[in-house]
Amino acid sequence: MTIDEKAVEILRETFPEWSVLCEDWFNADSAIEKLRPPYAVFLLPTGGRVVARNGRTKDNEDVAVAFLTHVPKGANGQDNIDAYNAMKQAARLFVEAINADGYFEPVEAWEYTTIYEELADITTGVLLSVTLQEARGRC
Repeated sequence: MTIDEKAVEILRETFPEWSVLCEDWFNADSAIEKLRPPYAVFLLPTGGRVVARNGRTKDNEDVAVAFLTHVPKGANGQDNIDAYNAMKQAARLFVEAINADGYFEPVEAWEYTTIYEELADITTGVLLSVTLQEARGRC
């Protein structure tokens, strides 16, 4: 199983009621308007690195996952803050699920950026950026 496949599997298990996508931004933007919120968008990876040590190779992939929900166009500040905080909590639940699964090295810190009223279908949330490292690798 690849890092991408495992991460998307964990997203689907953690958020069974959500619309989960594995896309680039352009295609995610088009797909979201046909799906129900909230959304978890696993963006196609931009890079990573392979570490070879003690006869094993371990993939380390830089990934980004957007956790988004609808807000009304021109939403007030409190509407956006509520949506942003709910999506930040979802990102935290995803990282906790990653750590509990055992497929990856534990994630101890991650970065996120805010997304306010963006995309064609007006959404607010967070973009989680993290490096996922295989725990076992391949011989």
